[in-house]
Amino acid sequence: MNRSVVLARIAALGFFLTAALHTSAIRDVTKLARSGPPELHPVVPMIWLGFSLMLIVLGLIIAANAKAPPSRSRMMTLLYAGIFAFGCALLQLIYFGFIPPVAILCVDGALTIAAALLGPTPSSAS
Repeated sequence: MNRSVVLARIAALGFFLTAALHTSAIRDVTKLARSGPPELHPVVPMIWLGFSLMLIVLGLIIAANAKAPPSRSRMMTLLYAGIFAFGCALLQLIYFGFIPPVAILCVDGALTIAAALLGPTPSSAS
């Protein structure tokens, strides 16, 4: 098993862990939403759980691409997933400041991008 596959599998587990940690805070977030405008009450839990679901789907995509044959689409899929994690971390930094999930998303993104860049290229696969 090469380094790229190992890193991609670890990254997928990281996305699953991040989703679990994110979902575990739903009760606190729902309580905070109740102190805001009434229009937010039903929306915040849906958005919160939707983001958790998106992290799970991204983890599944990364896991499926971990062992995929070398191709540009495999590399680009992993790169996009890593860039997405960094984008989410950047938005959290802008709107919330540094909180622990920022570091977790940055690690997820770095592992995913490393898996993409360390993977075999289509020409070197033979």
